[in-house]
Amino acid sequence: MTPWPECGKELLAELDRTPGRVALAVDDTSGIVAEAFAGLWQTIAYRAGTSLLAPQAPTSPEELVDRLVAAGPVIVDLDILFWKPWLALDPLGVIRAVSRRRSATLFAWPGTIDNARAAYSSPGRRDWFEATLTDAVVLRPAPTQFPDEPPYRIERYP
Repeated sequence: MTPWPECGKELLAELDRTPGRVALAVDDTSGIVAEAFAGLWQTIAYRAGTSLLAPQAPTSPEELVDRLVAAGPVIVDLDILFWKPWLALDPLGVIRAVSRRRSATLFAWPGTIDNARAAYSSPGRRDWFEATLTDAVVLRPAPTQFPDEPPYRIERYP
């Protein structure tokens, strides 16, 4: 097993070689995975929920994607993508569009991922979303004892 941070750099290089491949951190409530990758990039995570609303909210899906592409390589607080009827977005489609234009971007998925099914909220609610993941890498936080251990475990969905 490749030690941290080399394994993180290898993953970023893989994502950079494959624009459009989605990278999602899930079950990362404490932000361990997002912070680790922000550290590799020597940046801070972009908080989409508050940042996309100022100075004013995007008025089209294209503007939203443009702003997320410019945001940086680690994007968290994505609940705003699920607001309906705001822009009637396909959240996973937005993430994939950003990944095509800015490869090696890590997104903190605010819902669940189970057996290649990404979900947000619950059936019957206005913000319910569910889709099958393809060409995606999912990172889940993993406990570490030593600083050279990866702070995540990886799942791949072709």
